[in-house]
Formats: sequence, C-alpha cells, structure tokens
Amino acid sequence: MNIFKGKTIFNDKAIVYQEARPSYPTIVAIEMLKNLSEKPVITDVGAGTGKFTELLLNQNATVYAVEPNEAMRNQLKITYGDNPNLHIINADAEKTTLQNKFTDLIVVAHAFHWFNKNECKKEFKRILKDNGKVGLIWNWYANNPTMNEYRHLIYECATKEVLFIKEQVNTEFLNNFFDKYETKEYTNDVAYNFNTIIKLAQSSHCTPVKGEKGYNEMYVKIKKWFDKYNCNGNIKFSFNCTTYMGN
Repeated sequence: MNIFKGKTIFNDKAIVYQEARPSYPTIVAIEMLKNLSEKPVITDVGAGTGKFTELLLNQNATVYAVEPNEAMRNQLKITYGDNPNLHIINADAEKTTLQNKFTDLIVVAHAFHWFNKNECKKEFKRILKDNGKVGLIWNWYANNPTMNEYRHLIYECATKEVLFIKEQVNTEFLNNFFDKYETKEYTNDVAYNFNTIIKLAQSSHCTPVKGEKGYNEMYVKIKKWFDKYNCNGNIKFSFNCTTYMGN
C-alpha cells in the first residue's frame, strides 16, 4: 500500500476512530517521560484523534501533535483543543515544520506504519534535542481465539487494500531505525458492546463505513461473531500494547 494513503484513508473514519479505538495504558506515558525534565516538550507524530496525546497531557507535558489529516485533527481539537499545553500542527511526519533540536521526545502511537521510514529517521534526528529519544507504540491484538477470529473477520470484510502492519515491525526494521532500543509489553484489555465493536470495525483502514458497499455484509458477520462470544452484552478485547523506545 502507498504510504501516502495514510494521510487520506481515514477521512471518513475519524469519528468512529475516536469513539471506538482503544487508548493505551497510562503507565506507558509515565515510563516514557520518567527521565525527562519536569515540563518536557513532546512531539506526538501522527497524533490522529489524540488517543495517546491525552495521556501525555495528563503528565503535564507540552505536546506538539503533528497530524496531516484534517478530519483527525478536527476530532483532536474538539476533544483536547482547550488544553493550553497542546499545540496542533498540520504537517507530515516526514516534514514536521518544527525547529531543529526542538523536542525532548518523539512518540508515534499506532501510526508509524504509514510513514516513510527513511525520511522520518532524518526528520526525527533533526528535531530531537541531544540525547532525545523516540518511542514507537502499537496496540497489537492478543493471540487468542476470540481476537484471532475478529482480526481475520476484518480481513474477510475488507473492501480496500489490507496493510499487514505487524509484519513491518520486525527486527530488521527496528535495528535499522534505532541505534539502541528497549521493548516492553503491557496488557491492555477493553470491554466493548456491539455498538462500539461495529464502530471499531469501521475504523480499520481496509473496511467500509456505514453507507458504503460491503458495510451491511460486514455488519451481519460482526453480529454473528458477537453473538458467539459476548458475555452479558460485552466482549473483552485484549491488546498487547508494545513499545519500542530508543535513540
């Protein structure tokens, strides 16, 4: 898939993205900021609707949220725009428009797969302060029967090209991008009702949204899966929140 599609593919998905995508464990933000100054400057690249931005703001950080997609930026503004520590930047990951040696830490939460990795490496080096670090974060579906079946169901319902994200985040990529890095995993479980699950399904990069061809078929399949696994009207979605932090 052309990486530049990542700038437009969520045009019609920003609302369901904000309403249904999981956040991240608070401890992730705490761990990433623990060795920084009392009031660090953080650049959240590909901030989207602000799922991780919120956690950074809650840690009293000054956050520059870089997001090229207008619909996603609008959701970010609606939810967190009143926070004086938040600065929303309309720019690309490969050209953030920020100054040289500007930021203490760069974070990218479930978005780096859309970027040009080589160009980002140059840009991140340029805007990082000396000894600054980069934290890459993904919410991977846990490897269990319920999540495996849901994930394959999403692929089955895809009406757009499927990007197999996890295959990109391999040892070769990580060793090429980082000088040194550490990996940590955190359990991230969320209870979803059917209404939220159907929004989550729409928020995927490859699925139809309501009104598009293929949506009704997806709805029926997701409902059948939900009826199979739900307990008292909810299904526990299990994620392995994985961080890659380094120079």
